[in-house]
Parts: sequence; structure tokens; C-alpha cells
Amino acid sequence: MSRYAPIDHMVKVVDHRFGPNARVLIASSGIPDMPGHPVKFGWYAPYGAGFAGRAYVVNWYDHRLQLKAMQADVDRSGKAWGRLIRETGANLLLLQTGHVSTALGSALRAARCTLVFEFGDLQLWQIGHAIAGTLRPSEPGTIRLAFDVSEVPQGAVLANAKVAVGCGLRGEPVLVSWVVEGRGLKPWRYWEWANCTSVGIATATLDVAIPRSVTRFDVSTRPAKAVNMDLRLVSSSLSVRRDFGRQRDLARRMRHDLASAVASWLDPWSRKSVMHDGIPVSRPASATGIIVSFHSSAEPPLPAARMHAILAMTCRQSPNPIVVSWNLTTEGQASQATYQHIVCDRRGLAYAVFDGTVTHRLTSFKVVALPANNVDMRLRLVSAKAGFVRDTRMAGVVNRMRLELARGIDPAPEVIRVGP
Repeated sequence: MSRYAPIDHMVKVVDHRFGPNARVLIASSGIPDMPGHPVKFGWYAPYGAGFAGRAYVVNWYDHRLQLKAMQADVDRSGKAWGRLIRETGANLLLLQTGHVSTALGSALRAARCTLVFEFGDLQLWQIGHAIAGTLRPSEPGTIRLAFDVSEVPQGAVLANAKVAVGCGLRGEPVLVSWVVEGRGLKPWRYWEWANCTSVGIATATLDVAIPRSVTRFDVSTRPAKAVNMDLRLVSSSLSVRRDFGRQRDLARRMRHDLASAVASWLDPWSRKSVMHDGIPVSRPASATGIIVSFHSSAEPPLPAARMHAILAMTCRQSPNPIVVSWNLTTEGQASQATYQHIVCDRRGLAYAVFDGTVTHRLTSFKVVALPANNVDMRLRLVSAKAGFVRDTRMAGVVNRMRLELARGIDPAPEVIRVGP
């Protein structure tokens, strides 16, 4: 096996030990068709095929990565190899003894890689770039952790999280609650039980694919029953990597672009005649915040209309949240306020969206954005738009059908749990 099919054994090791979110970079270009035999005519075995799309190679099967690997080998400091590893989102490196360049060796040391398995002349290295959770205030008997995701890769990512807590009652279950949020995504929550083992430790692991930039990743633990389990934190880690395969999937991109174009044509909010710009208030309540007032002279269609508003801002990137308040007043009705907490992403942008229904003439509509805890985040308005579409009679039926069709053709992306 070690001579004629070593890669098959490596595939099984990766599957069993590291799960479906594992991504392998086969970083030694000198692995020939048959281990122990010289390479002829520059042809290399298709070792990446056994990983079913979860491995990337730096030989002629992938000319782009091959060129980048050749360029990275020139940088003896290993920084270029480090950038290439982060670009692929790999958490495992598959190397062959005697085929590791000086630059790649430097990258291994800089990334705190550890050798986790050897088989024949093949080596499997794990990249250590996990984030530890920070304890947050919580109720007695509960452990709440928040991971700082301000420096993780942007865009579609793969995340692996682990938490281990000490527990005083062997065999009793611990309730583990995960919360994941991403830019433009609905908050995603997942609950599971982790039994307290005979050594007094309960462990939970989560693998998720997040289609957009992650903005929040929290976990909390508490006893599943009304008993005191004396819970205490043992360890926690979060690894967030680029979903390189998703970004490279041309077929997925073509399908998404086509669906988005059709959905945009159907969606009534995409019409310029519907959405109108808001007007910034000249004297905001706070020099660090933003206040925008929307036109209220135009009456919405009666007796009911759907309302949609979008606020976009530039900001100084910080884990500190931004509190957004949408204030709506209609004729003869009490004022209503809807609050949101958003974050500034690494690009220095923050977005807030409001959806609602009005049944009377609108007399006032404004949005206020203020950094929490009085932190100056240098908020600057980019755009603010709001609009109405009829929600009654035949026009309302048509608008609701268009909205449902648009959402069905191009559904909002969601966080997906990977694995059993």
C-alpha cells in the first residue's frame, strides 16, 4: 500500500480525522506517477482526484497554482508561500520527503504547522491558525464565548470551531448553542448536546460553510438539565479559511449570475421609479453618528403598502457594533422604532436593511446610526434609499408574486452545516 497507493491511505486519514471541511494543498510538485520511480516528461500522478474536489495541486494539473508556487519558491522567507496557502484556504499540506523547498520550509515554521501523519515518504502537516474565544458576561452556570472575526478572510469561508468544557457530573448532557452571522445573512443558530465524559470534559465541534463575510461567531454552553454541573472552560478554537473551491466554481457562478439577473428583473424593488434617496439631517444628534430623513410627502398606496429601505455607510473597521434605529410615523398611529445591530467589515463598509408594511399615510420616516458605547467609528453616509409598492388589490397580488418568484429563483444565501 505504501509503495503503490499511498495517496489512497492519505485520503482516508483526512476524511476520518479532519472531516468534510478539510482542504489539502499538495505542495510538493515532485510526486511522480509511481513513488520510487523517476518523473518522465513532466507528468505527475493526479493525486488530487482522490480528495473529490477538496485538494489543490501545484503541478501541471493546475497551471495557475503551479506558477504561483514557482514564484513562491524564489522567496526564501516563506511569505509568498504563506500568501498562497491562505489563498487556497488549505488547513492541511501534503508533502513528500526530499521535495520541500527552503521557502516552503520557512512557511511551515511561520504558520506553526505540525506534522500529524506520515505514510511512506508522504507527510501530512496541519496548519495552526486558530482563534481562541473570549469569555463574555453570562448567567451563573453558563459559559458564553465570542470569537474575534475582525481579521478573518472576507467573502465565502469555511469555519471549524471547537469548544471543550470541564463538567462535574459524568454522563450528564451539556447544551451547546452556536450563533453565526454574516454580512447580508440571516442569523444562523444551531443547538446540540455534548455528554460529559468519564474524564469530566464535554466537547463539541462545528463545521459550517458561510457564503458571505462572517461578522459574528459565538458559542455558549449550559447544563441541559436543571442541575449544577460546575462548568468551566477548558479550551476553544475557531479556524476560518477561504472557500477556494466555491470561488473557483465557474458553473456555480454562471448559474448564480443568470438567476440574479432574472430575479432582479422580477423584483419590484429593483425599479428606479420605486426607490428614492433620503436626505441627511444637517444637525445630527451626535457628531459620530448619521441621521437620514426620507421624503414623506408622497402618500403610499392605500390601504396597505410594502416598504423597503437600505442604508450604506463607510466606517472605521472595529468589532464595536453600530446601532441602527428605523423610526416610522404614520397618520393617526403611534411612532414605531425598529433596532438593528450591525458591524463594520474589513472593507470599511456597513449596511442596514428595513422591511415593513404601512396602512396609513406616512408622516415621518428617518434612520439613525450610532456606534455603540460612544466609540467614534467615523461613520460617513454612502447612500440611503427607501420606497413603497402596493400591497392590496391586483397590483398587490402581482407584487407579492414577483417577490416570491424572485426569492425562489435567487434565494438568499444561508450558512450551511457540513458533516453529520
